[in-house]
Amino acid sequence: MRDYTDMMNMVPAELVRHALDCAKVGVLSIALVEALAVQLKDIDELCEKLHQANAGLQVDLDEALDARDEWQGLAEQLNGVVKEWNR
Repeated sequence: MRDYTDMMNMVPAELVRHALDCAKVGVLSIALVEALAVQLKDIDELCEKLHQANAGLQVDLDEALDARDEWQGLAEQLNGVVKEWNR
């Protein structure tokens, strides 16, 4: 059985594999449960940050699309002026 420090230094996938191996043989320690809980908390916090970043990117995308539409409208107006000028 690995100690708490070893488990805290595992990447999530490795910790899950270790937990499943322990569960297969019926060995479950408080350290393992704590390490899994910390990993889950860290993953949850990362997911929240990613969700917030995604929301920010969506706002940026919406603003860029609005600006594109505005510039396209101005370009069409300018093209109309140029056509009138060239008549």
